[in-house]
Amino acid sequence: MEEADTVEVRLDDVGLRFEPDGSYYYTSTLDYEEQGTYRLDGAYLYRQPANQAEAADRPVEIIRLDSSALHLNMQADGKPRRLEFSRISESEVMEAQRATDPHDHGHDHDHDHDDHTGHDH
Repeated sequence: MEEADTVEVRLDDVGLRFEPDGSYYYTSTLDYEEQGTYRLDGAYLYRQPANQAEAADRPVEIIRLDSSALHLNMQADGKPRRLEFSRISESEVMEAQRATDPHDHGHDHDHDHDDHTGHDH
């Protein structure tokens, strides 16, 4: 949500992954990617993008955090924005990637293709 309006985005363009070592990886629309480190302090999540100075520590307010969802309030370009993420499993990520890969024909690519019969690559 941005300024009380819902903004529609392609869900397969947006993702946020947190690692136990304190690193994160964020992707968004328009080929935006960000990675760096994070820390928690009370109801706030602080992100430090890897390519920016320490002063760029970016706090966002955690509205909901449980086993199925993460909702954040933040500022973007001076406007309030709410991001709502749903947790998905690694197998769901792989399934979504296969669904968008035009070269994946639903078979296992780890086998030998010496004769090249039966598959159009």
